[in-house]
Amino acid sequence: MELQSTAVDYKDVIKFILANRKNGAFDYPDDVLENVIKYAIYKKHLYITLDGNVITGIIIAYIVDDFNIKVELLICTTKEAFQRFRKMGRQLFGNRKCEYCRFNKDKILTRY
Repeated sequence: MELQSTAVDYKDVIKFILANRKNGAFDYPDDVLENVIKYAIYKKHLYITLDGNVITGIIIAYIVDDFNIKVELLICTTKEAFQRFRKMGRQLFGNRKCEYCRFNKDKILTRY
């Protein structure tokens, strides 16, 4: 399994999101979803885990300031993909607090 930054077609990313989102996660209309993914690719905020040529996880995350990062989207279909994203977070974002939203509630993850 490998971690890549936007090395696949955005249409494959959208298909993965539509097939795997649950509980209202990333519940945007399809045209808005496409624009969000294109923007994340443009800003280099989209990271993908692959198992061979199959997408196993997607995260959209970015640095807010010197102390915080924001996770907009996280969908993983395997435990290994989630572990890879946690490791990536430590490497890329350092000791920042991670802000995210789960079940329409804002949360902060301080250790990852």
